[in-house]
Amino acid sequence: MANQPDQGGVFEIKKDLEEKGSKLKRDLKGRHLFMISIGGVIGTGLFVGSGYSISQAGPLGSVLVYALTGVIMFITMRCLGEMAVFMPVAGSFQAYATKFISPGAGFSVGWFYWLNFAISIPFELVISGQMMSKWVSPDIVPVWVWGTIFAVIFVVLNIFAVKFFGEAEFWFCSIKVVAIILFIIIGICEIIGIVGTGGAAQAGFGNLVVDGTLFPTSFGAIATAFITVAFSYNGTEIIGLTAGESSQPEHQLKRSINNTAYRTLIFYVGSILILVLTLPWKNFVGVEFQESPFVLTLQNAGFGFASDVMNFVVITAALSCGNSLLYSCMRLLFGMANEGQAPKALAKVTKNGVPRNALIFTMVIVCLYQLTSVYQPAVIALVLLSISSLAGMINWACICLSQIRFRKQHLASGGKIEDLKFKMFGFPYLSYIGLIANLAMMLSFVFLPGNLTQLFAFVPAFAILWIGYDIYNKKKNKKIEN
Repeated sequence: MANQPDQGGVFEIKKDLEEKGSKLKRDLKGRHLFMISIGGVIGTGLFVGSGYSISQAGPLGSVLVYALTGVIMFITMRCLGEMAVFMPVAGSFQAYATKFISPGAGFSVGWFYWLNFAISIPFELVISGQMMSKWVSPDIVPVWVWGTIFAVIFVVLNIFAVKFFGEAEFWFCSIKVVAIILFIIIGICEIIGIVGTGGAAQAGFGNLVVDGTLFPTSFGAIATAFITVAFSYNGTEIIGLTAGESSQPEHQLKRSINNTAYRTLIFYVGSILILVLTLPWKNFVGVEFQESPFVLTLQNAGFGFASDVMNFVVITAALSCGNSLLYSCMRLLFGMANEGQAPKALAKVTKNGVPRNALIFTMVIVCLYQLTSVYQPAVIALVLLSISSLAGMINWACICLSQIRFRKQHLASGGKIEDLKFKMFGFPYLSYIGLIANLAMMLSFVFLPGNLTQLFAFVPAFAILWIGYDIYNKKKNKKIEN
């Protein structure tokens, strides 16, 4: 093996990607990335979707599902971190799939994940509008009007310099983080008896047992909980997309990716545990996507005013998450356009380094939120959530596969393992475990009730795009050579 990197290896790939992404501005500071990594994607998936997860999996089952998915997420993000610290570029995981798996893989990952994010934004808008309806009657201000107002806010925060997006997310995330910490503290006080309950339900570990059993639902119901839980974690990889605009990517990304472990244990698993210990399981059944279980818990504890505060937090979380998803959509399209996998016009940026055309293109799809707010919102919400979860699982699997291929190509190019500033621990075993686990989670769709199993059409569609683009790309390259 050569001691020096060859010009056709990962070092040449790194140089090429950095040159293509140089039009973006590295204006995201360390505190921006730190807070985004902790709370950037904490949105309605946790604050609202968790109610569905608990109703499906039961109290103990939901805690286990959140914990297991969190471990899978952390392995996946560590895989992403190794590549992102080595080559912090626009497009991130989509660019890595293109370079280290195949152009077809990058093409299908990019477009599927853009669709995933674009579909998730309307979900956040609708939930925000529904939460606003608690204060302002929908007869006065319909949900779709709130959605329009919030969509305009997203555009304003993303159309100017990236530093404005970073600053907005810093404060949005700060509100969420403080709220969850306070919620956990209040919950602990209620469990140990320091704070009395104002409702009929009693808090305690006895709530883990339902009708004499720890698992009151079926195996299939527990499996379907993975869908909403995966949606809750979905978007964690935004930290990789910020790599191309980080002022100090190596230091900031290492710190931010490691923070995902703490967020998983404290904010997700911790808050779910508090929910199931402070409210009997039957309180979560039948109110899926209609009420935040966090609000229900505080109301039961006798904190009437706190429920209004938490309602505000849920709205803030939804806006923050939607804002982050729009940012991600824009950077994905920008990265794909630079690789010739999307229209060239989407690679154009403003003088402040913002891919404005990508913003406009994404917002056209976001207008679908009107459908989710006026036609069977609960049903449509579950459909959108399921599509988003499936796309996320596919992408996470590709991230793990990309890292496996990256490590092999890095060594083949003359690189050394000790030269990697951020390494995936337990390689290759944990990388393969992450790959297999993400693929296995997709089996949860088999147990989804109704006709939603047709979502598996996405898997062959993904394969067709992958293979089809690889064939097209080979033919294009042959014409160029001739």
